[in-house]
Amino acid sequence: MQELWNVDTNELLCAGVPVHGASEQLYDEEGYLFSPPCLWGTDEGLKAPPKLALNTTLRMVTIFDNHYYHAGQMGIWQMKAAFA
Repeated sequence: MQELWNVDTNELLCAGVPVHGASEQLYDEEGYLFSPPCLWGTDEGLKAPPKLALNTTLRMVTIFDNHYYHAGQMGIWQMKAAFA
């Protein structure tokens, strides 16, 4: 499970639950997990992007079950922003 919080407002900005792969298709490989990204935008079906100040404090929470081997997590949160 992964969460992105705005600490200043205690608002949950993003939450994701990994999906277990079940085939050999791209992003669905059996034996691996895929974490769907959080997407914002102006297209239909997307939430409006959060507006954050340059000094906003963010908390990124990722929880793993260490009872089973996993290959690791790299690049979980790739933050991109634009000045408005």
